This record gives sequence, structure tokens and C-alpha cells, in this order.
Amino acid sequence: MELPLLQFETEQEWKDFLLQYPSWTVVNKNKMTEETLYEYRLVNGTRILVREFPYTSGEETISCQEWYLWRSEIRHFRNARVRLEDVIDYMQNENE
Repeated sequence: MELPLLQFETEQEWKDFLLQYPSWTVVNKNKMTEETLYEYRLVNGTRILVREFPYTSGEETISCQEWYLWRSEIRHFRNARVRLEDVIDYMQNENE
């Protein structure tokens, strides 16, 4: 999914947008590990990727997310891993 440049006023608006990642394009679904990879393509070519997976501790299972900023210079998936706050900072700086 590639959409026009995003414009939000506050950090909370950015966070609210990013947490809607389940509405983004699903680029990979692994039935064995129950992982889903979501993608949002920015106009500058950077991709925001979210890896969602279940984590079970005892009898409780929770949904976990890992965030990635994939840019053209990155060659290995692990090198793209960031925190949600890093994605927000990146998006705010791109829109200045």
C-alpha cells in the first residue's frame, strides 16, 4: 500500500495511525508460527513493516508486534528493526 505524504499534528495522531497497521497490506502470513507481516509504503520508498505474532506465557497468550523501517540501503531484515517511537520520530522528521 502506498499513499500520499501523511500529515499529522501531534505525536498521538501519528501513534494512532501506526496502530491501525492491521488495515495495511499483508505481505506475508506464516501459518506455522502464526506470524503476520504488514507493510505500509511511504512515497520516499521507505517501508514501515510490522511483524505481529502471538506470545504465550503460561496459559495467557498476548499479541506482540515488532516494528521495522526498511530503507533501500538496508540489506538484512534485523538491521531494520526499530521501536514504535523511532517510527514516529522518523515520520515527524520526514514531514518537516
